[in-house]
Amino acid sequence: MTRLTHALLGFALVAMTPLDATAADPPHPDRLSPVHFRPARGNFSDPVPFYWKGTYHVFYLRGHDGKVPWEHIASEDLVRWRELPTALKADGPEDGPDGDAMFTGAVVEHEGVFHAFYTGHNPRNPKGIQFVLHATSPDLVTWTKHRGHAFGPDGKVYANKRDSAFRDPFIYRDGAEGRWQMLLCARTAGDDRPVTGRYSSADLLTWRPETPLCGGYAVTPDCPDLFALGAKHYLLVSPSEHGDGATTYRSADRLAGPWSPAPGVPLDTPIWNAAKSQFDGTRHVVTGWLRDRDGGRDAGGYVWGGTQSVPRELFAGAGGELLSRPVPEVRRPYSKTAIDLATRPAVKNVTPDGKPADAGPWRYEGDRLVGEGVGPNRVRLDAPADYHLTLAVKLTGPAATFAVALRQQPGDDLGSHYRLEVRPSKGVATLAGPKYDFPRAVAFAEGADIEIEAFVQGGLIECFVNGGYAFSDRVYANLDGSLDLVVTGGRAEVRKLVVRTALRGQRSEPQAPAARLACQTRAAGGKTVLPVPRAGEPSWPSCKSTRPSAARRSRSPRPPARRSRCTSAARPSTSPRTSATWSAPSSSTPSSAT
Repeated sequence: MTRLTHALLGFALVAMTPLDATAADPPHPDRLSPVHFRPARGNFSDPVPFYWKGTYHVFYLRGHDGKVPWEHIASEDLVRWRELPTALKADGPEDGPDGDAMFTGAVVEHEGVFHAFYTGHNPRNPKGIQFVLHATSPDLVTWTKHRGHAFGPDGKVYANKRDSAFRDPFIYRDGAEGRWQMLLCARTAGDDRPVTGRYSSADLLTWRPETPLCGGYAVTPDCPDLFALGAKHYLLVSPSEHGDGATTYRSADRLAGPWSPAPGVPLDTPIWNAAKSQFDGTRHVVTGWLRDRDGGRDAGGYVWGGTQSVPRELFAGAGGELLSRPVPEVRRPYSKTAIDLATRPAVKNVTPDGKPADAGPWRYEGDRLVGEGVGPNRVRLDAPADYHLTLAVKLTGPAATFAVALRQQPGDDLGSHYRLEVRPSKGVATLAGPKYDFPRAVAFAEGADIEIEAFVQGGLIECFVNGGYAFSDRVYANLDGSLDLVVTGGRAEVRKLVVRTALRGQRSEPQAPAARLACQTRAAGGKTVLPVPRAGEPSWPSCKSTRPSAARRSRSPRPPARRSRCTSAARPSTSPRTSATWSAPSSSTPSSAT
């Protein structure tokens, strides 16, 4: 879990997210999105995705609300999410491993039993601050904790100092050895190096320390996630000890390594974090959170947690580069065309500082919009506040650059607000805003169209360049405005530009009256089934559990990940129904990582 952001920001919340929100308060703008999920209280943090028999489950930490419980949402289409009862709460003794905050972990299935492994973080625990804890369920809804299964770092392979990191377990089955493997964020004994640590087990009950999967990190690598694509293995981590980490990946031809250098290659900007994946039998679907910013300001400090991103499919590009693209399902709500270049919509040439120009270098040539010159040369289209954009442009000129400026206001210069800029000659694209810039390397094929896709929704912007390079942003100042195109140092031929909006009333989560439905669930064929709503109620009910009102707990900053001696507290052990026989891969198990 991305922990240090808690400390650095003191569990600060953006102004838009009051902790004492009630049903009478207006919903957070992100809750009106047709493709994003955010809880009514607190925010969406560190997801634990798990696919089971046609349903995408996402357990997540509800941040900034008491002891940070594990919440649970589910969907069959990755768009309409229903809320299920709270899965796990920190309800142990106040000085025990399960008595304060819950951090992230993993869910697997074995012989009809679901197993959740999670982190118990409690500075009041005299036996150690962080432990791995275990719970089981017959249906993914009702969970039984097994407190006697808790364990901390061994002290020989992994450091067990008071402040040693030991968190964020991820579980998979090693086909070569036939043993369960647990990856976690840890530090080595003796030299205190941050590593992706490894434990193994024959029965999911007793775990022994193994040599680390990989190391070389400057800070502790939170939220590990492992899977295979083709012949390569990929490891996602989200280092965050300085509060500004992005989810990165490393790769290897074999699980034993060698692994590509740490810290890895970013998959997105630092706004997208703590990403993890689930395998649905065809694709690896990844989701993370789009972080809030402190004080509700565009350039505010980073806050832990935010809103769930649009789900994305991970895939391997040329040479094994790991890329991501939005799953097709999230485009479907945007079914109303607002702008289509093929109809030659009205455009306005504007000056570089955003003022209207009587004439300019942008013009229509047939059904294509063309601009050229030294520039920057800028053209404006009126756009709705929230939309989905697809665009294709051909650039000519050895140093030509092209930018899409989003939600521009009259008189805005290009540095005022939000723009996605591609620089093919440098192999770079960037998403920039006031006082920040998020560049990353992008592959451009010479002479080929550059493709841009963007979800501009409420306070969230998610862009994808050439179908695989993601750029995300959290915005506050401008929640509407024009769509501007800018060419500098060459010629831009826009061959496609389509803006679509969601039909009114389409959103990823229903509001009342569905929220008042009693939460009645039952297990049926591995699925959690909700009651059919009554006439007049939305077709996907919001299922909320009864939660006690919890006062906001103050948390003191903690130093970079080091922890204490962690020996398990003596507690009665309740063994789940498990065996060493593997019958079918779970979504948390890399299906081809053997």
